Amino acid sequence: NASARGGEAALDPIEQIYIKLSKLPIQTQHPHLLQKCRPIIQSWHDQFSVSDPLLWNRMRKAIPKELNESAFIIAEMMNLLGTADDDGDGKNNVTTFEEDEEMKVKRDDIGGKEIQNQQLKNYKLQP
Repeated sequence: NASARGGEAALDPIEQIYIKLSKLPIQTQHPHLLQKCRPIIQSWHDQFSVSDPLLWNRMRKAIPKELNESAFIIAEMMNLLGTADDDGDGKNNVTTFEEDEEMKVKRDDIGGKEIQNQQLKNYKLQP
């Protein structure tokens, strides 16, 4: 079966990944996700196969397993965020932000007060 492996080795690295993915449940359960992931995997290949070939080699081996295992979560998040289908403009934009230190302090302060209030309520309920 070395000739079959030799033929697969001659394939594009992205095709090799997708051959492996085609044999996993993601192929039938989330085919739309495979289509959306292809440009992302291609961009990882384009970047890391040149800048860090060892990293790309590890990624290439891990992508099928990890993508298959996380597909249902990714698909659910896409549905939740409303990005599962294009809105006609060909873009799926989601705005994210990083919490800065001031926001973290405010969140921690609010969380601390909630904990204190809950402790007071629990204390009042005790005989």
